Amino acid sequence: MNIVTLMDYPDDAKYNRMSMIWMKHVRQHAPGARVTVLTAGGLPESVREYFGRFPGVEIRKAGRKNIGVYDH
Repeated sequence: MNIVTLMDYPDDAKYNRMSMIWMKHVRQHAPGARVTVLTAGGLPESVREYFGRFPGVEIRKAGRKNIGVYDH
């Protein structure tokens, strides 16, 4: 299974925690899934490190024009 998500949240404790909880649930409910995270602004270091603990996670920079013009 492949899961693709868009994450372009500010570096804020509540958004970082939300992102980490999201990944935890993906791993609980789809343990073998390959996850691609698209982000225009990059992920905060704490989130990037947490995602790095899991196999099959790829973080890709994408231009805002490629992922939409709307804010969170």
